[in-house]
Amino acid sequence: MASNAVEVTQPLSGGKATVLPMPQAAGYEPESEIIGRIEELHPFEWSQVIDAIEPTGPGNPAPLVSARNARLIGKPVELKLKSSGKPWALKADFIVEGRIMGVVWSDHQQAAALWKPSASFDLELELSARHFGGKIYYNWSVVKCFQVNAPSHPAPASPAHSRSAATA
Repeated sequence: MASNAVEVTQPLSGGKATVLPMPQAAGYEPESEIIGRIEELHPFEWSQVIDAIEPTGPGNPAPLVSARNARLIGKPVELKLKSSGKPWALKADFIVEGRIMGVVWSDHQQAAALWKPSASFDLELELSARHFGGKIYYNWSVVKCFQVNAPSHPAPASPAHSRSAATA
């Protein structure tokens, strides 16, 4: 039977191992895990890190990258399906630590309600890469979005599946 404890080495206290209780239910495995902050690497480098830790699944949660205090610049653009003309996502540009990044959120209704120009958000993002015309396009998609300094604290939005669109 699996234990709800983890062994942690504490080098500053003589390197002794301590068993700490895990703050989760028995058998719980997260579906995703934040592996770093977006400003730490370029998309190509993040892609290499993500490739190195695949495959994901039980025991190896899907990697996400966080973007803290990402400020929305400009107005989000609605992305529509070519076949029906129906909206499937909103695309917006954010600035994080001086870098501008394009982000897509497939929950276009939630994005339209939250994403207002100059507002700031904490984002949890997944990265995908698409090959087209001999080039690689790296796409950031929202998995979770929390408004920073919102008047009230809305529940985090997390779509069941996030889709990407090319953002070079």
